[in-house]
Amino acid sequence: MRRKEQGFIITTTMVVVFTVVFIGLIVGIVAVRDAWFKTTAFESSVDVFVMTDAGDVLGKAVDFDEHEAPLVPFVDYDVPDPNGGNYRVLVGVRDDRFTSRERVYYPNSRVCTGQPCIFVPSTELSGTTAVNSRGVDEISGTGGVSYQIATQAGGGVGSRYNYAVGSSTDGGLPGRLLRQTDTACVVNIPDPSQDTYISYWQSQRVVEEGGTDSGPGTNPPCYQELFAKAAVITESFLRCQNTFGSSNCCDSIGKTMGNKTCGGVCDNVGGQCECPDGFVKLGNSSGWCCPEGTDDAKNGQCQQLATTLFAPADGDFLEALSVGGDTNVLDNLATPFKVNLPINPKDFESVQADGEG
Repeated sequence: MRRKEQGFIITTTMVVVFTVVFIGLIVGIVAVRDAWFKTTAFESSVDVFVMTDAGDVLGKAVDFDEHEAPLVPFVDYDVPDPNGGNYRVLVGVRDDRFTSRERVYYPNSRVCTGQPCIFVPSTELSGTTAVNSRGVDEISGTGGVSYQIATQAGGGVGSRYNYAVGSSTDGGLPGRLLRQTDTACVVNIPDPSQDTYISYWQSQRVVEEGGTDSGPGTNPPCYQELFAKAAVITESFLRCQNTFGSSNCCDSIGKTMGNKTCGGVCDNVGGQCECPDGFVKLGNSSGWCCPEGTDDAKNGQCQQLATTLFAPADGDFLEALSVGGDTNVLDNLATPFKVNLPINPKDFESVQADGEG
């Protein structure tokens, strides 16, 4: 019985065809690979990566500020958020320091040292002078506040966290990253008879030359803000804390009491001297009435309260702490900071930027 053989015959022509196709396929794959690699290398070289002087990459720049400083996102994985959330903050990186859009205030220092404080997000109108809304050009409303955190945490008064770059521990460069707490920031007026100043660190400003009141460091961006004007000492002209009709009671305008003349008439309440409307007893032993809005003094002198020029609203001006604790997350990053340079891959010169000939 004849059986039919199965299979095929490999001819020389088929071998040649397969060889050509296979080699062409390999060459094509290599060409595609090389083209992909060169394209990727070219595109990557256009991206801006920020590095320390030691070559450690801080991150990819996602934007640039008005001074062309690259902005790198920092994610705070250690934020004590009860809901387990983490927040991003954009940190500007210059060759010698870090920056942020937010100001950092130092209420009890003129040289940007001590306890720092920050406004909560979206408080561009905080303070009677809207000081926090002034940008680097000092024009109110130009954006001294940021919205990055506001859009992450809800914004406005009550937002849990805001971030900003403040001064280094000595009040100088390159700066430390600070996170807001829930503790209200208090500004003390140590001497009501003197103007009270606070300082603030506005890191986005260019470092000025020749400053003498800016604090330690190499002309850092530390500035002073008048918080309260000095109080004024005034005489009350009213002594009303004795029995009505006594020599120590202003019962008529123009009455002479020692070397002072009554400028008002005390009230008679049940035969007792009382301070009239517009004056208050403040517990001084001399028995003088002080005008409302003033503080207690002696011998008929009443001290006006210091006129507050920069008055944050309750709950929007909070203390800030170092991100990372005593060793700030920015402390160990060595200057000068730098960025990668563009490259032109070999045999890829034909790819040019738009507008180039």
